[in-house]
Amino acid sequence: MAVPNKAGKNMIEFNCKNGVYSADGSTVKPLGYLTAISTEKNVDTKDIYGDGEIILSQIITKIIDFFYRPFSKFIPQQLFRYAACGGGNMVLDWVLYFLIYNFVIGHELVYITLPFALSPHSPITSSICLTPHVLTLLIVFPITLLTGFWLNKYVTFTQSSLRGYKQLWRYILIVIVNLLVNYFGLKLFVEVCGIYPTPSKMIVTIITVVISFFGQKYFSFKKYLLFEEKLTSLVNAEFVRISHHDVIDILKQANVKWEFEPDYGEDIAKEHEKYITEHFNGPVFITDWPKDIKAYYMKVNPDNKTVAAVDLVVPQAGELMGGSQREENYEKLLNELYIHFDTKIKKGSLKMFFSNIKYL
Repeated sequence: MAVPNKAGKNMIEFNCKNGVYSADGSTVKPLGYLTAISTEKNVDTKDIYGDGEIILSQIITKIIDFFYRPFSKFIPQQLFRYAACGGGNMVLDWVLYFLIYNFVIGHELVYITLPFALSPHSPITSSICLTPHVLTLLIVFPITLLTGFWLNKYVTFTQSSLRGYKQLWRYILIVIVNLLVNYFGLKLFVEVCGIYPTPSKMIVTIITVVISFFGQKYFSFKKYLLFEEKLTSLVNAEFVRISHHDVIDILKQANVKWEFEPDYGEDIAKEHEKYITEHFNGPVFITDWPKDIKAYYMKVNPDNKTVAAVDLVVPQAGELMGGSQREENYEKLLNELYIHFDTKIKKGSLKMFFSNIKYL
């Protein structure tokens, strides 16, 4: 393996301290796996070896999973990690709030001068007054927002294939939704329903936790099937076998406005292939195709209308492959060939040509 001297030195130093590295930026593997990696000069060391955040996430995950064992029969691991990360981030929020409020800002009002006037009757510049507890909230909230995002990304929902910036914006959107649910939920339960504030807050908290978990799992950190997973899913699926005639029956009965109307003696379009795979929820072998739309060398079925041909259509791709049984009878093949080509060619001449071609 060729590794640049300078970069290689830094890499080795990093791994001697941490003992592990990441081969693809997401999976941490033993240092011995290094022999299977080939690098070039412009490869970023983080892409090959990972960095501190990968190591930290592994440590946090192992700690959480250690305490998960007694609860493994009652709660899914991912939900437990989510609860642990959320609880840890909440404690961090409390600690930061306490320290900043008491030792950084103090208990005094804070005036912030603005470079513009708030109203036409104000001076050239204006100032706003912030109470210490509000200013502390404005400082702590962005910090815990990012730590919460990091914990969800690297500990709870690690299988997401979305890009980091998309995950972040989606995460922020879910947080905003939760803030709105908190605000309007409290107004509903306290002011409209007349429920005491504390139990109202408990109800709203349960609602926001549910919204947050499913929102982050299926929106912010949505998992898209990778190519290998799609291929594995396809191989393990149940393959349906159905004739072309029956496929047309299904398409004609479907309540769909087709761009190309399906017909028994015609080929099927891309939209038809997609519908059939969705109808059976998996790959489909379509057999016994109309004779007139297939090649002359395919073996004709006993009905003399269809041939022993098959197409495999799969979800998202459509036709993946096609095949057929070839006509092995010489006279039948010659006759089909004669019909297929220009009728001006005499059958005897064509037969003579094929009789002599084996000697070439």
